[in-house]
Amino acid sequence: MTKTEIYNKMKQAYYTLNIEAVQARIWAHHASNSDWLDGVYTDWEETAHRKETESQGVFNAMMDILPNWVNYNIDDDTGALVDKLSELRAELKQLTTLGEVA
Repeated sequence: MTKTEIYNKMKQAYYTLNIEAVQARIWAHHASNSDWLDGVYTDWEETAHRKETESQGVFNAMMDILPNWVNYNIDDDTGALVDKLSELRAELKQLTTLGEVA
């Protein structure tokens, strides 16, 4: 396995965990606005926090293994995860912004 392949596998794990964290934050937001999901909010927040911590661990490991990681290019699979993460972050931002306005 080349360094670029290792880089992409680690970035994919990092982005996948971040995607799961943002999804959990979105679900927590929905749960906080629903009477029938009362109490589920905390579970989703805890899940989001755990996923964020795990993704930071992957990032730190990547920095240790590949200190010159900026020299590697992402592949199409990693790029797709970046796009999905960006879309979910935009959705979460919109949800939380709407909640502040309402």
